[in-house]
Amino acid sequence: MAEGDIVTRTRIEYQAALKEYERAKNLIDEKLISERDFNAIEAAYLTAKNSYEGVSAGSGASGVSVTSPIAGFIKEMLKSEGEFVSAGEPVGVVTQDRKLRLQADLPEKYMSLRTSISSANFRMADGDHSHTLEELDGKLISVAHALESDSPYLHITFEFNNCGDILPGAYAEVWLITGWKDNVISVPESALTEEQGEFFVYVRLDEDCYKKVPVKVGERNGENVEILSGLHEGDDLVVAGAYQVKLASASIVPHAHNHSH
Repeated sequence: MAEGDIVTRTRIEYQAALKEYERAKNLIDEKLISERDFNAIEAAYLTAKNSYEGVSAGSGASGVSVTSPIAGFIKEMLKSEGEFVSAGEPVGVVTQDRKLRLQADLPEKYMSLRTSISSANFRMADGDHSHTLEELDGKLISVAHALESDSPYLHITFEFNNCGDILPGAYAEVWLITGWKDNVISVPESALTEEQGEFFVYVRLDEDCYKKVPVKVGERNGENVEILSGLHEGDDLVVAGAYQVKLASASIVPHAHNHSH
């Protein structure tokens, strides 16, 4: 920031307030002014002193340095280069991305579930890894009780610690957690492959042989998928690299019989 007259002006204001304060101390001792007036003069003096010390401490040959009260990055500048700034006037907005909020939009038809929502999993639009609020020390902050006037969605808000790779303001796919089911078969999302709307998994038969099994899927939470039919407890599945197995199986073409006529 260019120094301009800010240091000079605050110094003059401080010196004037100091003289007035010293004079008032003599007057209050002699009972010539009221305690109320003295307190007002003292407050003005302390304000001027703090302003001057704050400005002069950061002043130098090239101008006045401004220190942010928090660590972070500059989100918005409120003043342009060379523009005059008064003492105490904000010059920018500093933000940090260590603690973020996740807003999920719940469609109106699912409003009956709002009271049972306890947590959420989410995946960034440009990522392939799902995050859980538990791993990010997250929690539910608020559930809206009414729809916005211009939106058919109910806002659900969570807060979590940024793991370092989440960009503030980015979009994410969110799975709202309302409870847990017992006695179900579920597989990781990575175990599923899809073909024309049908889902399959690969069951391992032996060390080098896999069987492609069609399955019917149920509910999903971003990490795991409920399997309604097609699998049995204890089946040995390919849970990582299922698509590579699919591509490998598609590339194996049996030799055709050649006939000469």
